[in-house]
Amino acid sequence: MSPGREGPANHEGVGWEGDRGPIGVSVPNIDAIDSVTGRAKYAGDVRLPGVVYAKVVRSPIPHARIVGINTSAALETGGVVAVLTGADCPDRGYGPAIPDEHILAKEKVRFAGDEVAIVVAVDEDTAEEASDLVHVEYDPLPCLADPAEAMEVGACLVHGVERNIAARIELARGDTDEALGHAYCITEHEYRTPLVYHAYIEANAATADIDASGRITLYTGMQDPVAARRSFAAALGIEEDLLRVVQMNVGGGFGGKLQPKAPLLCAFTALRTGRAVRLVNTRRDDFLGSQPRVPMTIRVKLGGRKDGTITAKQLTIIADNGAYSRLGPGILSTALYRIDALYPVPNVRAVGQLVYTNKMPTAAFRGFGNAQTHFAVECEIDEFAEALGLDPLEVRRKNFSAPGSVNPFGWQIGSCGVEDCVDRVASASRWTEKRAHKASGRGIGAACCVHVSGNRGAFREFEGSSAMIRIDRNGTVFLFSGEADVGQGARTVFAQIVAETVGVSLAKVRVVPIDTDTAPFAIGTYASRVTYVGGNAVRDAARKARDSMLELAAEELDTPIELLCVQEGRIWNRLAPERETSVAAVVMANAFRTGGQSLTATGHFRPDVEMPDETKQGNISGAYPFAAQVAEVEVDRETGQIKLHGIYAAHDLGRAINPVMSEGQIEGGIAQGIGWALFEELKHEDGHLANDGFLDYLIPTVLDIPTIEISLVESNEPTGPFGAKALGEPTLIPTAPAIANAIYHAVGVRMRELPITSDKVLASLRALERSDLVEGHVD
Repeated sequence: MSPGREGPANHEGVGWEGDRGPIGVSVPNIDAIDSVTGRAKYAGDVRLPGVVYAKVVRSPIPHARIVGINTSAALETGGVVAVLTGADCPDRGYGPAIPDEHILAKEKVRFAGDEVAIVVAVDEDTAEEASDLVHVEYDPLPCLADPAEAMEVGACLVHGVERNIAARIELARGDTDEALGHAYCITEHEYRTPLVYHAYIEANAATADIDASGRITLYTGMQDPVAARRSFAAALGIEEDLLRVVQMNVGGGFGGKLQPKAPLLCAFTALRTGRAVRLVNTRRDDFLGSQPRVPMTIRVKLGGRKDGTITAKQLTIIADNGAYSRLGPGILSTALYRIDALYPVPNVRAVGQLVYTNKMPTAAFRGFGNAQTHFAVECEIDEFAEALGLDPLEVRRKNFSAPGSVNPFGWQIGSCGVEDCVDRVASASRWTEKRAHKASGRGIGAACCVHVSGNRGAFREFEGSSAMIRIDRNGTVFLFSGEADVGQGARTVFAQIVAETVGVSLAKVRVVPIDTDTAPFAIGTYASRVTYVGGNAVRDAARKARDSMLELAAEELDTPIELLCVQEGRIWNRLAPERETSVAAVVMANAFRTGGQSLTATGHFRPDVEMPDETKQGNISGAYPFAAQVAEVEVDRETGQIKLHGIYAAHDLGRAINPVMSEGQIEGGIAQGIGWALFEELKHEDGHLANDGFLDYLIPTVLDIPTIEISLVESNEPTGPFGAKALGEPTLIPTAPAIANAIYHAVGVRMRELPITSDKVLASLRALERSDLVEGHVD
């Protein structure tokens, strides 16, 4: 029997026998055919009768007082239904962490793109035309584009907080000063990561309908439709039951569709006009109104022993919050200490400041602050290793967490396959050989990472999930879950868990699309939590449904329940196989006997975690995924051009419920990581976004992606569904530092700022050449 698989000989294991079930099998994504044939429906495909169209009027000025808004010319345009401004919005602010934002700007605009008004018209062209007729008088204020400038004493305040510091977090364990004082080796450098757009294929869109009672139905695609309903209702000033969210297919999220602004604006417009409203962002609107990755400046100081043991780590982080906080405080917190679950350094100090600036508000992006710190620390570990004359992979091995260990912040490490990950990428890449005997301009570098499988600190009320199962009279199993599939394949994984646990074929499982009128409560798709947290809830519901079904079957077959097996919808006595029935027959007989009663079950899962205290002490996740990646590059010394020759990736995901989809997640994350490392940055000039479209905002194409060699490390997480834990976000995290470390190995220049473009590499090479010439002259 394979690890984590249910066996046939007990009540817990009455599902599939041996290795014949769908767990661990690369079944096709259940939504694949609809997606590739165009049958899948997205938010932009919703067309309601009598719908009107909304167009957002955005501020062209990054920071200004609103003196007045004249809407008369727009309202006089034929076909215009309404023009809404901040005066139509609730006075109270909203926000998941700090209530510092309004639905539409009141009194001030705080970034170029801030939402000032909404024009509503009978068609899109009229709405677009009339939006140009809304006249806003501004009194400009100083634009603060740089966090350092914004923190200066006397700087203009974006909000009413001292030195524009939205949040400050300081964490410490052990005695860092003493450990550094006794360190054999100390290295210290500063790193910078940029503002990055999610570049999902589908821009944000929504359609909102409203009935005679004032109840709104919002058709959109979000990462957290059930939880967003709660937040949006609060922002709108209505009871939660007056807002229904119908989840459409999602064309990518990566953090950018965690409670995005467009669906809220759409619901607000329907509420104020009493009409069905459609709001679809243009790509430029999406760039201007997105919530990109938080840029950070990170100073890392490491100290340790001659053998490579790191005894002290010090982090100082300045994070660019943008104009509003949204998820910024949580992202800063993550950046400060999540990496301590990978390297449990006994003496650590981390200080972070989240700073308001006059740029678009930042929020979640795959990695949620963890990626930024991994870039800095993984590069600094290579510096530390070189200073000691040690192999950088061996230094990492010296400092890894171990299975069963507890880090200084109380994080309990269960399964941990990071050593295996390193072994596999080192072997696949021929690490030892290529580090020792490298060709000119060629280099190889590595990086590792840790992440979470859900985060207790993200949603203050609880961490967990629930699911419901209904088995129909024909043996079809319907699953209801509020955890969103945003393209990662969650619906397929859930279907596999149900099929395996209940004992039916995959074709007999239906994963019901999310509708908050019927879906159980769920927090959403972030913190890489869906397979682990949502999957455990699905498995619990499926177990309970199976047990109820087998109790009925035991009665029908006059057989002790512990002797029953169920597979492919067939139920039989394992000692007398001729005594059999079917799932459909059992459920139908029960319905006829009980007046139509359905066979239903509700499941839930709450991981063994705790809300961190004010010092961040407390285990925040039920399981921790690990990874290692190696990048191989070639750098042209004459142009600075970087060519990737290969990425070798090994990811500890606990158990691969669907191997081919797991590999797809890794390939996609690496592609996104390559973009972050080498191409992507939102650039501002005088507070205005200079590259607000894909003509100027560069992302990698298929020509930029090298061969990717993947290894799935199955450490069998004992608390996960069939041994599984998270995968999605760790796929991106090690890529950029691995590439940066490979570039140094290739040509001897340290690249500490992303993206690593050819002009930056060339400038560093020229500076290195000048330094060598000066040293040669002095000699």
